[in-house]
Amino acid sequence: VCRANGPPWSVWVDHHDAIAQRDTGWMQVFCEGNQEVLDSIIMAYKLGERADIRLPTIINEDAFILSHTVEPVDVPDMEMVDKFLPPYNPRFKLDVDEPYGFGSLVMPEMYMEFRYKINEAMELARQGWRDVERDFERAFGRSHGGMVELYNCEGADCVLIMAGSIASTAKDVVDKLRGEGKKVGLARIRVFRPFPVEEIRKLAGMTNVIGMCDHSYTFGHWGPMAQEVRGALYGTKDKPIIKNYIVGLGGKDMTPEVIEKIYLKTLAMNGKLDQEIEWIGVKGHGGW
Repeated sequence: VCRANGPPWSVWVDHHDAIAQRDTGWMQVFCEGNQEVLDSIIMAYKLGERADIRLPTIINEDAFILSHTVEPVDVPDMEMVDKFLPPYNPRFKLDVDEPYGFGSLVMPEMYMEFRYKINEAMELARQGWRDVERDFERAFGRSHGGMVELYNCEGADCVLIMAGSIASTAKDVVDKLRGEGKKVGLARIRVFRPFPVEEIRKLAGMTNVIGMCDHSYTFGHWGPMAQEVRGALYGTKDKPIIKNYIVGLGGKDMTPEVIEKIYLKTLAMNGKLDQEIEWIGVKGHGGW
């Protein structure tokens, strides 16, 4: 359940706590709704238990918006889940007759090899996520858009990239603005680790302007997801202009009106970057 970090303390939605774990070696999925949370847990077991991957997964859901509300979900029959998930036979087990150390100290001459093996597994997991979601759709009849869900992005004058539950609100805003003749789109990052490099590069060919809406900040330069998007596009030809919006920290409401203003602000740049990073909704600093 994604919440803001202190200081000061908050129990409302924010992606800081999940982002703090982005480089520990866990796969990460950011969910839009609770059906996706349930389905992603099933998919995570199928992929994470693969013998050539064997990585844990964090399934992220937005605090209060998803964790403290109720919505109907389809809970699949246990028989269907058992058929979808192969029996798990772990390579290493707790066995008094064949002891192993787990999470133990490793000396410098071996530590780097461990991290390299995690990296190899992450590389395999990129295609793995695409495959497991395809298999899930065949088995259960549902898809959540792959590693990056695209919504009206073809031929868009600008696309906002988001993660989490605000994407649901943004889709309604896209429909409204499209109805008014404004060519806008939405891309939702669903799988954050491993990062969907190929999908982001494909998205870059659909638009000239990208606005990355980060639900956290790193105190470096740009928000963490914007850093990843820029890194994926670095060195590519004809890459779009990228602007970073810092939004919704500590549970600040991201209403349709706020998201629409972000779209209109992005369109008004006319393909020329006005500022690299803009914090949305900060009182006393041009906040809405």
